[in-house]
Amino acid sequence: MEDKDLYREKFEAKLREIKARIELLEAKAAQVKAESKLEYQRHLDALHQQRDALRSRLDEFKTSGGEAWKDIRAGMEKAAEDLKQAVDKAMDKFR
Repeated sequence: MEDKDLYREKFEAKLREIKARIELLEAKAAQVKAESKLEYQRHLDALHQQRDALRSRLDEFKTSGGEAWKDIRAGMEKAAEDLKQAVDKAMDKFR
């Protein structure tokens, strides 16, 4: 298996983990009082937008040819780390 495939699999696993954490936040949001729900929802909307942007980058990565995937990788890793930090911050805030 070439490096690109291994990297894609690793990145998809990272996305699945982030998705599961966002779903946990959604479950918590369903249990909070009405005034807190608005704040939860704002955070969840922002996380969904970041996740969708990251998914788009992964799709671009999958279709990249030659060595172009190596150039896309750095941007994907930065976006994934930013999303992970945003999820971590939301998880801490709503514990």
